[in-house]
Amino acid sequence: MRVFAKRSPIESTPSTPSADLSIIIVSWNVWDLLRACLASIERASQPVDAPAAIRKLDVNGDSFTLEVIVVDNASSDASATLIPSRFPWVHLIRSEQNLGFTRGNNLGYAQAAGRFIYFLNPDTE
Repeated sequence: MRVFAKRSPIESTPSTPSADLSIIIVSWNVWDLLRACLASIERASQPVDAPAAIRKLDVNGDSFTLEVIVVDNASSDASATLIPSRFPWVHLIRSEQNLGFTRGNNLGYAQAAGRFIYFLNPDTE
């Protein structure tokens, strides 16, 4: 796993639930790919007691918490309406317009609570 950004402790706020890792996925009209990507994360991780958006992942004997943020770039498919019902643990950010990949990632990063940030494409399983 490659970590592309590490947050400074001063960037987190006490009111934000913290996670070890924030996974940010920018999506635009790729529901089938996004569904498979999120299902893969769901299979590999377990929910924790609280908060509901934080999940636990065990890798090589180490355990860490993660949150998943999906930035929907004004998709015209059903992505933005299906995510909350199918994957309620995902933090969904709906953009009114297509911000593009970079600005979409920046929007997700601004909402991330994780100590480490991982940018993931929706076609990854």
